[in-house]
Amino acid sequence: MERQASTLDSGVRMYSLLLFAALLQNPAPAEYRLLSGCSNDDPVVATIGADTSIRVRFAMAGGSAACYAVTAAIRGNPVEGFILGGGLPAIAAFEQERKAAVPIILAAPAETQTAKTVLAAPLLAAPRNLPYFDDFSGLDAVGKRFSLARLRGKAILVCFWSPGSRASRHELTSLVPLYDEFHNSGLDAVGIGLDSNANRILRSLDESGVTWPQIPDRLGLARKYQVDPTAPTTFLLDRDRRIRGVGLRGNELAAAVKELLK
Repeated sequence: MERQASTLDSGVRMYSLLLFAALLQNPAPAEYRLLSGCSNDDPVVATIGADTSIRVRFAMAGGSAACYAVTAAIRGNPVEGFILGGGLPAIAAFEQERKAAVPIILAAPAETQTAKTVLAAPLLAAPRNLPYFDDFSGLDAVGKRFSLARLRGKAILVCFWSPGSRASRHELTSLVPLYDEFHNSGLDAVGIGLDSNANRILRSLDESGVTWPQIPDRLGLARKYQVDPTAPTTFLLDRDRRIRGVGLRGNELAAAVKELLK
């Protein structure tokens, strides 16, 4: 009886090993959820496989994994959605292409440069066209969901600033008159607070007149765009998020904004 039980146990173990080997040789096809947004809690638009034809439109930082806006060909129809994390061949190719085109920020324009010159020549080195500011999403300082891609302005200001620096706060608040004058004409803005603490950002903006969203830099955006954390820096983007100026101030920034709003 013991010998029969031992033989049965050996047979079960052998069957388990053979089944495991078969699964390794013939793994189940990977499936990916196509979501309506960049949160795991967002509704699922569709389920796609590794062999589904997709086009990656852009990547978004934020959350526990990178988020990719894609268009998938499902039963011959284009379906737009978001995929969290990598794994798909098209996403791997997109990331490889992005890494090959990482922009290198050059020095800010000299005071003698005109806004027209700044707009005519790229301030960043890139292998093709003008470099652009990647989309990103996350919660702003008051807890509202924000995405750069949702800003539809003809011109967009992205101001990196530090709540702990008086000069940096002045850089941010100096944009208020420009924003107030041209917001209705198509100027949008977002502040990137170089502090992960939302409360410190909000306290430093009391009675400042700043009304546009403020994002605590929990995503490493300052590091990504080589912004000196001790020096406030404003990026000027066009409607396609191409970077058209870095470090412009005063009349030069105003002239560049007016050019983009034409």
